[in-house]
Amino acid sequence: MLLEAETREDLMDRIDLLLDDPGFRWFEISLISLAARELDDDGLDRMADAPVGDVIVDLLGPGTGPAACETERLIHAYAEALRRLAPEFSRLTPQDMDLALNAGFDDFATPAPILRAVLGGRRANASFIAVLSAPLMTSQVAPWVRLALVEGLRDGLRDYMRLIASTPGAGVPEDVVPLEERLDLEALEREYQRNRARLDASIAETARTGLPSRPFDSPST
Repeated sequence: MLLEAETREDLMDRIDLLLDDPGFRWFEISLISLAARELDDDGLDRMADAPVGDVIVDLLGPGTGPAACETERLIHAYAEALRRLAPEFSRLTPQDMDLALNAGFDDFATPAPILRAVLGGRRANASFIAVLSAPLMTSQVAPWVRLALVEGLRDGLRDYMRLIASTPGAGVPEDVVPLEERLDLEALEREYQRNRARLDASIAETARTGLPSRPFDSPST
C-alpha cells in the first residue's frame, strides 16, 4: 500500500492510515517485545554498532545516502539510551506497550508535544516496514518513494527521540537532540493534569445540563 503512493502527501496519508490497522498494531507490539528481550549488553551492542546507513543504501540505492546516515546516527543514540533505561523497559508487558502506543491518542488531555513524539515513533515504525519491503519490488518503486520512506523513518525517529532524550537518565548527546528541542516533562505533566481537570468538569457539566460544553475555551470565553 505505501509503495504505491503517488505523491509525498499521499505517502504520509497512507502511513497515517496504516497506524490504525490492527495488524500493524500487533507488529508494533511484537517489535517492542523483541527489543525488550534484546535489552542485554550483547543485543544493545549489536544495535549500537549496526551499519544501518549502509544497509539502507544497499537496499534502496545511493540516493538515500544522507538520510540513511542521519537515521543510523539516531538509531545508535536510541540504542545507547535503551542501555541506560533498560531496567524500566524490560519490565514492560505487552499490555503496557499497547497502552503506551495508543492510550495518548484516546485521551484528549494528553499534551500535543507528547502526541507528536509518539506519533513520530509510530510513523518511523511504518516507514521501517516499507523500507524492508521495498527491495522485494525495487524495480517498481520510484526513486522519490525510496527517499521519502527513508526520510520518513529519519523524521519519525527524530520526533520520538525528543521524548527519549527528555527522559531522566537517557543520556542522549546534545548533538543528537539539542537541549532546546527537548520536552519539559514536568511542565507537560502539569498541563496534562489541568487538561484532565477541565475535561472532567466538562463531562460533569454535560451530564448535569445535557448540553455540550467547550472545555478548552479560554476562561474569558
